[in-house]
Amino acid sequence: MFGKLFANNKSKDSAAPTDFSVLGIDMHSHLVPGIDDGAKTLEESLTLIRGLIKLGYSGAITTPHVMGDYYPNTGATIQDGWEELQRALRKEGLSFRLEA
Repeated sequence: MFGKLFANNKSKDSAAPTDFSVLGIDMHSHLVPGIDDGAKTLEESLTLIRGLIKLGYSGAITTPHVMGDYYPNTGATIQDGWEELQRALRKEGLSFRLEA
């Protein structure tokens, strides 16, 4: 299954991307923009989510890092970023369940 996803095959005859719709939800992602080593910008978050939708995912549980001085996130910083991303999803008309 993962071989198709990560294969470096540029052939026109290569198989379609793997369908992960059977999984439904991605359970480890860094989609909240600008708070850890994941998506740096809101647009990057939206691009990643569009890619997940194309792979068949209907949502994600985003798992931001909270690591002292390195990623000094709090419940408030995570919530603020999550809300910003939720607003952007609605504005873009993207149906994607996002939990944090």
